Amino acid sequence: MDLAIDFTASFEAAFEKKSYNLYQDLIPHMNTHSMIIGLYLYFKKSTILTRFDLNQRKLLDGIFIRKYLEQNGYQLIENGEEYTLEMGKNVDEFYHDGDRIITHLDIYNR
Repeated sequence: MDLAIDFTASFEAAFEKKSYNLYQDLIPHMNTHSMIIGLYLYFKKSTILTRFDLNQRKLLDGIFIRKYLEQNGYQLIENGEEYTLEMGKNVDEFYHDGDRIITHLDIYNR
């Protein structure tokens, strides 16, 4: 299977399912030579990540995700420019004034 992952959906799932690892479910179904392309959202301030429990935190941490994909044979071949999003809609009163999310396009290949 070749697949474009909607990182926005995986981002939202971290709030709702607490420990859902999208990559763990999908990678066994991916072709040996495949790409993962996605609009990736993450927090740059570590203070925001501390509002999550450990299982949620790692699924919203770009370093964890990159290492997880590399352990499964993927290499980052393009790391797009970063853009900052102001958070509008609050999810379970999670966001505070001034919170921002960084977004960029990542392309992984194996």
